Amino acid sequence: MKNKSNLIILFGLLILSLFSCSTLQKDVEVYTTFEEKTPEIMEAEKELVFLEVENLLKPNSVTAEQADKIIKKIDTLLGDVNIQTAIQAKLFAFQGRLFLISNRKDLAKDYYQQANSTYKGEVQNVILGSRLGLVEDLEQQKVAKEQMAFLTLEAGIIAYEQEDYLQAVAKFDEAFLTLDSFYREAYEPLRNNAWKLRNLATELVGNEIDVLKQNTMTVSEMLVFTKNTTDLLFNHTSSKKYSKDSLFSEILKAGLLTGLNFSKTTIQQELSSDDILTRIIAARFLWNLYLEKRGMAGEVKYADVFIEAGFSPILDLPLDSPDFDAVLGCVENEIMELPDGENFFPEDPIEPLDFNESLKKLK
Repeated sequence: MKNKSNLIILFGLLILSLFSCSTLQKDVEVYTTFEEKTPEIMEAEKELVFLEVENLLKPNSVTAEQADKIIKKIDTLLGDVNIQTAIQAKLFAFQGRLFLISNRKDLAKDYYQQANSTYKGEVQNVILGSRLGLVEDLEQQKVAKEQMAFLTLEAGIIAYEQEDYLQAVAKFDEAFLTLDSFYREAYEPLRNNAWKLRNLATELVGNEIDVLKQNTMTVSEMLVFTKNTTDLLFNHTSSKKYSKDSLFSEILKAGLLTGLNFSKTTIQQELSSDDILTRIIAARFLWNLYLEKRGMAGEVKYADVFIEAGFSPILDLPLDSPDFDAVLGCVENEIMELPDGENFFPEDPIEPLDFNESLKKLK
């Protein structure tokens, strides 16, 4: 009789276990399906990801206003009474990360705790906890197999920040295989930066590396970087120490920031040290350095020839440009290139890594 009772209890426990597993599996299926069919959540995630990359490339550049626009969208999503707890936790974590990149760390911690109490172990909140220093060993965290790619991506970000660029490239490429395509779209500039930086970490000091990690640089950053990494400005600066503004004034006075084809009939835009460096201003500076180094300072070579011919060989470079010679010279001598083979895109910002590649060709 006792054996029979034990058998009944054992059978009951088995049924309960099977039922629980079935229910858990069903919950996972419902959660996954809900995510896949909710474009609003995907859109919020995409906006967050692009903003996080912007902050990585240009630290402290994300404003509270930018972050709050997405936070409000997520508030609307959280207003759905039928939303599952795992998704709630995910959305709370997204909000916490938005607070974090907009320099509101205390609020980020509050949302981490809220997400954790809503659904423990949600991968997006694990990542938030890691960035807050509340989760120590990211690789040891237990998350669902299909969510491991998020931790791989985060490992790539950490490697990038620690200047282990080859490891960063490997982790990014591994994560891209599984994550939604917008992750590759957002993080590819960071991945490509890591690839370009892999050999520079041993050549340059911290400040210069930090500049190269940015997606843009200012005119003064260009000058300081050139002074600190080359001897191309030695004739103008010797070994003197300059503030960024005094260095700008010195180089401006030397004519290295003046277009060669400037005349009374063309208006040269006034330049400020804090202006974002564009491709055409970079070409102007680089070409003036190129000529100076060869004892040809101020020499005009291309403009007269093409004005007489009546056309410009570069589609978006007008014949009356103050920088006609600079652009033609940089392209012909392979200091800079035409991104699409036909246009120079003169007003586009130049990426610091690309500027460095051009600068190295003058050394």
